[in-house]
Amino acid sequence: MVTRLSNQLMHYQKMSSMMRSQSELADKYQRITTKERLLQSADDPAAAAENLQIKQTQVRLAQYQRVNNIAQHQMQSQLQVVDKMEDVTRNIKETLVAVSNQSILNDKDRLAYATKIEDLKSQLFVLANNKDGSGNYMFAGYKTDTAPLEMNNSGTVSYQGGADAVKQHIDADREVTVYFTAEQVLLSATGSNIFQSLDSVITTLKTPYQSATPQDQAAMAAVISTATGGLQDTTKTLSTITSQLGLQLKEVENLSSRHEETSVLLKERQSQLMDTNLLEEITEFKQLEEVMQASYSIYGQMKDLSLFKILR
Repeated sequence: MVTRLSNQLMHYQKMSSMMRSQSELADKYQRITTKERLLQSADDPAAAAENLQIKQTQVRLAQYQRVNNIAQHQMQSQLQVVDKMEDVTRNIKETLVAVSNQSILNDKDRLAYATKIEDLKSQLFVLANNKDGSGNYMFAGYKTDTAPLEMNNSGTVSYQGGADAVKQHIDADREVTVYFTAEQVLLSATGSNIFQSLDSVITTLKTPYQSATPQDQAAMAAVISTATGGLQDTTKTLSTITSQLGLQLKEVENLSSRHEETSVLLKERQSQLMDTNLLEEITEFKQLEEVMQASYSIYGQMKDLSLFKILR
């Protein structure tokens, strides 16, 4: 009886040892094939916890990077349009300078300049109603599906967009304006708007000057002077917005670069925590494999011993 129990104990001990070796071998094989050192949190709780924090940070960085890419594209799109608006306002300024001395212009010339200003006004109107690549009005604030400017039959332009500019968080504690409204850009100069000033100039240029009374001529001159002042305010506003968009674009570029650098560092740290040492693991795998083969050989020999035969 004692002999039988001893043999059973030896049998179970050997089987248990072989099963542990098989498990270790399978574990090593998985580490080699996946190239991961941590197969489960229990392998290294501290490293697993740090890796989880890294993953959470990587998710946040990826989210900000997507948002920043969108914000960058939006600001670039609006900046291109604002640049064109500046070109138009420079053309308007040149025209106002040309008509400032109305006494040397005949009525035909005045009508030609009036037509030119009407065209320039139309160009500004079209630019302000530009859409971005997604089909959204970029100067309408958060009312992106509404054309920001509307022109009635008499040519009067009014703002129909949202009250607030479109803003975007590019980082946890940093918000930038990605889309300024047409109201901010073109309709706030001198308490009026550029379109009203241009309408006044157009009406003035369509009115005969030489046959007008001195008082009317003085009033016409005042209209041109007022429009020139309003245009200067609009030009300053456009220049300010251009500068702000440019600075914000640079900020987003720098922030994106920092995010990329942080992502690289996090990935390197994650590799230190998670990646297996292939050379070391392969060496240990081969050693375990040799031990397993030896165990199988010994177990096979043990079965032929009389001690095992007794159990049969």
